[in-house]
Amino acid sequence: MRKLNKLLHNSILDSYELEYGTDTLEIHIDSLQKGDKVLIHDDVLATSETTKAVCELVEQLKAK
Repeated sequence: MRKLNKLLHNSILDSYELEYGTDTLEIHIDSLQKGDKVLIHDDVLATSETTKAVCELVEQLKAK
């Protein structure tokens, strides 16, 4: 997962709310395969919105 416009090829996006606005994360569409198990670690726990966005992207790629 990266912030918007950091990845070089085909990716999917998810935007989320921050205290002061919105932000967007992206992931390469070939980063995960259907059924892959993913461990999510968020080192900044100010809000859970970033983690929620990551979960949504993982689910879009059919990973767990």
